[in-house]
This record gives sequence, structure tokens and C-alpha cells, in this order.
Amino acid sequence: LFTHIGQAMALPALGDEAGGSAALAELERGWGQSFAFVIATIHAWQSRPDRAFEWLEHALENNGPAALAKARTDPMLNSLHDDVRWQALLERAGLSDAQVEAILVSN
Repeated sequence: LFTHIGQAMALPALGDEAGGSAALAELERGWGQSFAFVIATIHAWQSRPDRAFEWLEHALENNGPAALAKARTDPMLNSLHDDVRWQALLERAGLSDAQVEAILVSN
């Protein structure tokens, strides 16, 4: 698992797009259900916002809002923050600024 994550992130940076894509495809096939959020971060980091949002949606749908608990603060997802889909995703997960503020104020 961690070998595939490392290869999916490192190989494209080293010029081996095919190797990185193969590692990511293996990660998606073998661990997509449990590691959808991690897969989304890799897609975001590699400037594939459409695929990143697909995997974030997958994480939310299959694992609930807790799957996105780190989404607001994960630097790997910073490239998605200006996308119109970002706030909508956070809203569906109960993680928009207003929702988080309401939780903090009520406690």
C-alpha cells in the first residue's frame, strides 16, 4: 500500500508519468474503498482536480463525513480551494466555515 502511495507521488515528479500512473491505478483498484481520501490528495497534488473531486465524493459517499475531516487543513488539497466545487463539497460534509463555526460556538 505505502509503496504504491510513494510511487504514485514520486515517480511523476521524477519524470516517470507511466510508472506513477500505474502505481496510482493499482492503489485505486486495491485500496480505493478505504483510501479514497489519500487517492484524492494524490490527484490534487498532480493537478488533476476533476479526479480529485471524484475521489473526495467517493470518500464522502462511502465513508461518511469523517472521511473528509482533514480536508480543510490538508495542504495537498490547497489547489482545490478556489474551485467552485470545494465549498459545495465541504457543505455536504458538514465542514463549511459556517458549519464548523456553529459547532465550535455551541460547545
